[in-house]
Amino acid sequence: MRDQGFSQHRVKKAFALVRASLAWEVRQGRLLANPAREVRRVTTKTGRSRRAVADPVLLPSWRELALLASHPARGEDRLLILTMAWAGPRWSEAVGLSVTDVWTDRPRLSVRRVFTWNATAHLWVVEDVKGGNAEVVPLPTPLWTALRALADSRPITDDMFGDLLFRPTRLGHGLRPTATIHHSDWTKRVWYPARAAAGLAGNPLLPELDPRRRAVKIKDLRAYAASVVVDSGGTMYEAAALLRHADVQTTNRYYARAQSEKSHDQVRSAFRANLTLTLDERIDALWDAWVGAYPDLTRDLLA
Repeated sequence: MRDQGFSQHRVKKAFALVRASLAWEVRQGRLLANPAREVRRVTTKTGRSRRAVADPVLLPSWRELALLASHPARGEDRLLILTMAWAGPRWSEAVGLSVTDVWTDRPRLSVRRVFTWNATAHLWVVEDVKGGNAEVVPLPTPLWTALRALADSRPITDDMFGDLLFRPTRLGHGLRPTATIHHSDWTKRVWYPARAAAGLAGNPLLPELDPRRRAVKIKDLRAYAASVVVDSGGTMYEAAALLRHADVQTTNRYYARAQSEKSHDQVRSAFRANLTLTLDERIDALWDAWVGAYPDLTRDLLA
């Protein structure tokens, strides 16, 4: 398959499918042994290197995040960017948030569900988050207050999507409202202009292996969420809890990037967390420092 131009990911998935099919035949008694268990995938230095650097983590600086989040005209779009950057939900998790996921008595956010389209049954279904790792994550108090105000303004209906926190505003196919915010539409309408305004559209003139060669992606906001934990004096395990990774080694990819980039952001590196405070208080202090560093950009963020 590699000789025919298929990607390593596609080859791996195809091999797993064949091996699982043969394992089923063994369990049914039609095969004595699974021959795929004796097959070893061949890798090369070039292939391993390509996979290692194919999608490097790109961490926005404090100023870049301020530019990114302040660009959208709609307040809900700004809140969506800030929620993904400070709380670390994936796109599907963020647009699937319920109004009840924003706690009423403390700055917390429950990340517990996603909506997926079942192409076979032709209907939407509610599923657990990736890996089943539902979790409660902390929020900066000002962001939590803004999300609470948004939640309180939402009427709740009895249909499947009647309790969504972030709701679509554009019509989909057949001039019908989409179930959740449409990823492609939001990306073209909000994300691409915002990242261009923030100077995060990529620069191919930068050195090889520099993540800034490529444009920032929505999922890179999870790297910023890891930096929130680092800057607040948290540990890698606290970052893993925030990002809800099943394997702390996955978190280390984001955590290490957040640590290495800190020295290149002078405003960010000047912040010192008071470790005598609680994590909530340190996150609030970090938010205040970020807002205070760029008041012109952040003044109307939560408006």
